[in-house]
Amino acid sequence: MASDDDLALAAAPNLEVKGAAGACALSGLLLVLTGVQILGVRWIDDWMNYGRFVFIALGVVLFVLALRIYRGDHRANLVALGVAGLAAAVGAGWFFVTFGSVLSLMNVAAVGMTGLATLLCGFSLGHTKKMDAARRRLADEGMSLGL
Repeated sequence: MASDDDLALAAAPNLEVKGAAGACALSGLLLVLTGVQILGVRWIDDWMNYGRFVFIALGVVLFVLALRIYRGDHRANLVALGVAGLAAAVGAGWFFVTFGSVLSLMNVAAVGMTGLATLLCGFSLGHTKKMDAARRRLADEGMSLGL
């Protein structure tokens, strides 16, 4: 049976969830800006020329996941945990590979922010799981809340 507590839990995210969503959104923005920043750069190694597209794709995915996390989607939080960790590893690797040729301060900021997003997504897993369960109980009783 759904209760008023379920309604309050499903409708308003707490500070942990808001922090995780905000960190993912800012990480996505920084990753896209990193990709845009290196659009005009060409490297001799062909594989490095795909870096800009990887950054843009990871940034867009993280930004979209941030919107879902803010709504309390537990699956989106799990996916964002992996994507943010992957983006942090890719950004750190890119920093070391291109250290002698291109120093991107956007990339440095993106590495730190994606690391923070990974931590905050991990901390908010429990609350998004509770939000999902409350939303399911409400939907079973006919109150889907449009979520």
